[in-house]
Amino acid sequence: MLLLASITLGLCQYWFAVADSFNELLLCRAIQSLLYPALFTAAVTYCSKAGPQSRIASRVSLYIAITILGGYLGRLSSGFMASWLHWTVVFKVMAVALCICAILLWFANTDKPARPQHNNSGIAGLLRQPTFLAGFGLIFTTFFAFSATLNALPFRLVALDPNITAATISLVYSGYLPGIVIASNTSRLASYAGGRVRVMTIALVIFTSGLVLLYFPSVYWLMAVCFLTAGGFFLIHSTLSGYLTSLQPQQASMINGVYISVYYAAGAAGSLIPLWIYNDFGWTVFLIAISLTALIGFFSLRRLPRIYAAPS
Repeated sequence: MLLLASITLGLCQYWFAVADSFNELLLCRAIQSLLYPALFTAAVTYCSKAGPQSRIASRVSLYIAITILGGYLGRLSSGFMASWLHWTVVFKVMAVALCICAILLWFANTDKPARPQHNNSGIAGLLRQPTFLAGFGLIFTTFFAFSATLNALPFRLVALDPNITAATISLVYSGYLPGIVIASNTSRLASYAGGRVRVMTIALVIFTSGLVLLYFPSVYWLMAVCFLTAGGFFLIHSTLSGYLTSLQPQQASMINGVYISVYYAAGAAGSLIPLWIYNDFGWTVFLIAISLTALIGFFSLRRLPRIYAAPS
C-alpha cells in the first residue's frame, strides 16, 4: 500500500503542476484525498507493529514527530519556492520526492500480510466503546479548530498586511517546531505530569488559550501565538494516538484507520465551515466559533480512563 500510494501520489503531484483548468485541479485533489489517508494509515500501522507492544505509544509518537517535521518543512520550502520561482515548482519537487520514496520502499523489507480488520461490525463495535468514542471526539474537535486556524491564517495575514509575501506567510508555521520535540517526548511528559490524560488536559488548555490570543491584530503577534496553538494541538495529537493504540494493540490497524478517518473528516470540515464564518462574519466570530468547538474536547477528556505512563 505504501509503495502504490507513493507512486500514484507522485504522478498526481506532477499532474497538479501541469493541469490547465480548475476542474482538473479538483479532480486531482479528489484522487489525492483518497491516497493520503491510505498512505498515512499504512505508515502508522507499520510503525506501531514494528517492535514490542509495550512501546507502541512511543513509536507512534515518534512517527507523529516526523510528520510534524515534514509538515513544517513542506510549508516553509513551498512558501519560498512559490515566492522565488513558481508555485508549480513546488508540486514538481514533491513528485520527485515521492518517487524517491517509492524507490526506497521497493528495496525495504516487506512486512507480513495483514489480516483484514476493517469490517463494519468491528468498526461499529469500536465506536460503541465510550473510551474510543471519546478519543475520536477529542481529535475531531481539536483538529477541526486547528485546521480552521491553519487555513484562515494566510487570509488574516493578508488582511493585516496586503504586501505580505508567500515566504513570510510560510514562516508563521514555524510554530510547528516545538511540536517535534513535544511529540518525541510524550511518554516522558506523561510520566512527569502523572498520566497521558492529564497531559492532554494541559495541552487542551494551552491550545484553547492560543486560539483566544489570535484575536489581537498583529502579524508578528500571530506568528508568536502559533507556537502556542501548534504546541498544544500536537501534544494532544501525539499523546492521544499512541494512547488509543496502546489500549488494544491487537486492533492497531483498525484503530489507526478510524483515527485517521476522523482526523481527515475534521480537517475537511475545518477547512470549509469556519472559513465561511470568517468570510461572512469576520475574524472575531470565527475565533469564538473555533474556540467553542475546541472546548467541547474537555467533555471527551472526562471520559478517558486515566492510565499512568512510565517513561520509555
